[in-house]
Amino acid sequence: MAVAGGSAGHTLAMIYAYRDGKDADVPVVMTYGDVGPSSFHVEDWSIFGIGRNTDESRKAGAALFTVMSGQMITPEEIQNQSYLQKVKAIAAEWVKNNPIPTVVAYGAHDRVQPFAASKRLEKA
Repeated sequence: MAVAGGSAGHTLAMIYAYRDGKDADVPVVMTYGDVGPSSFHVEDWSIFGIGRNTDESRKAGAALFTVMSGQMITPEEIQNQSYLQKVKAIAAEWVKNNPIPTVVAYGAHDRVQPFAASKRLEKA
């Protein structure tokens, strides 16, 4: 099976492919999609003012990553980096478990999905 999606659907497709795909009843052999957030490290989201080591930046990061991950993340967790345990299920963290063929599209000048966040996926 090939799984695909756009934006949040692309993220879900990648998570399923990399985390669960090899053990699925119908194994995933390929994934493709566009602009799916694939990592949630504060330094990758600077276009939103996140990762600047200020109270405001930590609050913004906590709010965004809470929505994106579905788990409560606090500004304190952003500051001490313990939030990373909560967002590790995002796609780029799972590639090493099941590195299946992947075709993705990201825009270097995208103002919604930061291009820097896609670089972790590329590296993985």
